[in-house]
Amino acid sequence: MAARPRLGAALAVTLLVTGCQRDRGAGEAFLNRLDSEDYRSAYRRAPGWETARQPTRDSPHGNYLDIYLNSVMEAAIEDGVPLEHWPEGSVIVVDAWSTPGAPNPEFLLVMEKQGRGEGWYWLEWRGADHDLVFAEESVAQCVRCHESGEDQVRSFGLPPL
Repeated sequence: MAARPRLGAALAVTLLVTGCQRDRGAGEAFLNRLDSEDYRSAYRRAPGWETARQPTRDSPHGNYLDIYLNSVMEAAIEDGVPLEHWPEGSVIVVDAWSTPGAPNPEFLLVMEKQGRGEGWYWLEWRGADHDLVFAEESVAQCVRCHESGEDQVRSFGLPPL
């Protein structure tokens, strides 16, 4: 019985810490930006992700992903110049579903490259209502998982591809 209060306290601390990572204003502004840019039409599909498909590795974001890149990343890929880091202003957008054929993505995920020393800005929304999960730099669970990729991108490599 004593484990329950500790579990409740741990959950409260987790929710408190996670809540600190929700910059609601930044999340709403970025979501509005994606809508105004019509990323599904205007952004390029990521290399190897010309259609939605299952990732080759486990993903906490769902079993089917659709990945889009903004013009900054598109230009870097087309230049074909070897890079150690994606350029500042690079944006990756991921629509994700647990099951194929769902009418709307269950997750909307974004990585935006900040200045060279600052890393990525991470955003995640869940559900059709786009409930903000986080909008923050250096989200521990994102960084921990993505550190296995080149410049923290797991789905494809740096140029030249």
